[in-house]
Amino acid sequence: MALFATHVVTPDSALGGMVIERSLRMREGSSPELRRTFGTNTSNTTKTFSFWMKRGNVNSSSIQNIVSTTVSGNIEGRLRINTDNTLQFEDRDASGGTSDGRRTTSAQIRDASSWYHIMLVLDSTQGTEADRAKIYINGTQATIGEDRTISQNYSFSFFRSSAVNYMGNMSGSSEFFDGYLAEVHLIDGQALDPSYFGFTSQNGTWLPKKYTGGNYGTNGFYLDFLDNSSQAALGYDKSGNGNDFTVENITVSTTRTNDSFLDTPTNNFPTLNPNSLYHVHSTSSNTAEGNLRYNCNTDNQGQVPATMSMPTSGKWYFEAEVISNANFAMAITPVTWTVNRNAISNEPGSLGYAAYGSKFENGSEGAGWGAGWDTGNWAAAAVDMDLKQVTFYANNTSQGTLSFKSGYEDLEYLPLITGGTNSSTVSGYVNFGAQGFKYTPPTGFKALNSRNRAGATGTAAVVNPRRFFDTLVYTGDTSGNLKVTGLEFK
Repeated sequence: MALFATHVVTPDSALGGMVIERSLRMREGSSPELRRTFGTNTSNTTKTFSFWMKRGNVNSSSIQNIVSTTVSGNIEGRLRINTDNTLQFEDRDASGGTSDGRRTTSAQIRDASSWYHIMLVLDSTQGTEADRAKIYINGTQATIGEDRTISQNYSFSFFRSSAVNYMGNMSGSSEFFDGYLAEVHLIDGQALDPSYFGFTSQNGTWLPKKYTGGNYGTNGFYLDFLDNSSQAALGYDKSGNGNDFTVENITVSTTRTNDSFLDTPTNNFPTLNPNSLYHVHSTSSNTAEGNLRYNCNTDNQGQVPATMSMPTSGKWYFEAEVISNANFAMAITPVTWTVNRNAISNEPGSLGYAAYGSKFENGSEGAGWGAGWDTGNWAAAAVDMDLKQVTFYANNTSQGTLSFKSGYEDLEYLPLITGGTNSSTVSGYVNFGAQGFKYTPPTGFKALNSRNRAGATGTAAVVNPRRFFDTLVYTGDTSGNLKVTGLEFK
């Protein structure tokens, strides 16, 4: 995702552009939950729900609920991701077991590399049925592939009064969400359009905007997840209403279980790409924990690349931890990697380091190269794209430097995680810096993210040319008091 530089005054910032500093990770396998019991709503017919989301597990066999209201008999309200990756709003009351309202998008939300801005706008007072529940994706109203009629002045069960309302699961017990959430707003009593929460930048990208719409209504709230001083602090409401959420199975720590992230819509970090996961033997391997863990099942062997490449200049650093089995390995591979073959063993240009101490260099293995880093240990790669070499570390000790293969020096490279053939599951975790690194990177080496990447490629200067040059037309006079303003430089 494109971004704007935080220190530059641009037309984007004049439109209200903001920097989002933190997100909250929800790990499907940990049963994540934010919950709050609502009092009496400002309105049961009208409300706006806005948030940013980055997908984790896009290959789940289970529905993933972003928000749900306690199911009580036939009362239910929820916004969920279906197993086909469509987004669905569903609502029903005690009149029967079938839905009283439904909207299902035609679009599939399955890009794990990008942040999505999602809005659900409810207003059953509208005379036109299609306007009573609308879903927006990145500022554009979504095409609905399936719906069910919502009656006029219908009282929605979604975020309803006198009930426990959940984020991250279905009624506190199932259908858990896997991914990241940021900048979450509920406006109780107003049906707003996307311009309150985002805008289209100079280069056509939908970007977040600071909400200045005022009153949140009685049960409205704003979660920015910025305060990570404790688990409870992650649920603090910043709207002024004090509608704090209780936080369960979401942690603040100094380990890989830390769920407070620097990965945001305005500074996107890479994760492992579940849509490019390559299985050498079978299709049972998977990514998990917000696409930062790779589970390579018995006798499978495979690999998964990152969602973001390293540009041809700059110095980049990332880490990996063995969770189980020393056949785990980390590597870098050219973006020209042929996805249908084993990159670490067969791809020319790939450079890697296995947890059992071998190096992999341009398609061949060198045993006994470095120290082992078995279960619970960390390795790191410091990739110098200027000198065209990578230094691998085991528990913060350098194991040696490998140089890029001749003819591959001018390519971008992808971080890669692999699992070797073994009689038991090979599992490992990658850290691109969105949680903070385990070890301090070598001098000059940076985390790979959209902000640092833009700085390495000069993109920021191109996106914001008015910082350096502009044309201003004005009419002179003879008063001597004329002030010419409107430029972003002196």
